[in-house]
Amino acid sequence: MNRQNYSEPFAEHAGATSVDVAIVGAGLAGTTLATVLGKAGRKVALIDPHPVHHDEFRAEKTRLEQMQLFDELGLGPVIKTLVTPTNEIQVFRFGQLFERKENAEFGFSYGPLVNGLREALPPQVLLMVGKVAEVSTAPDWQRLVLTDGTTIAARLLVVATG
Repeated sequence: MNRQNYSEPFAEHAGATSVDVAIVGAGLAGTTLATVLGKAGRKVALIDPHPVHHDEFRAEKTRLEQMQLFDELGLGPVIKTLVTPTNEIQVFRFGQLFERKENAEFGFSYGPLVNGLREALPPQVLLMVGKVAEVSTAPDWQRLVLTDGTTIAARLLVVATG
């Protein structure tokens, strides 16, 4: 980073991890944003309390239009290994087959999808395990302090906690 262009003296952030963007929340949205920014050359701190996203039951799916967006973001090759494509949807009501629909959709389990994306994070993205205890904002710098005392100085703060 070129510290000369920042209006706030960098000395105030001595000992801090300095990044372009700090993202709080490493679920699907936060991890996707961190990956895209990292691929664009930005230094990113991705902060989440869990080193591995826990598995939970969710009936998750996405449509072809969203898969095309992942492709446009350069994430298609990773995402496609983590989803199951289907061309037919069966709708059941009261235990009976109600309807069959022809539609391209992609099913996934949320935890493995997020963990697969985390494994593919570019080197410019630091996955930091912790909880944010304090946030200070300013026009040019945002300062986060984690519960373990780790300090992060970021030009931009994004909260992606659902």
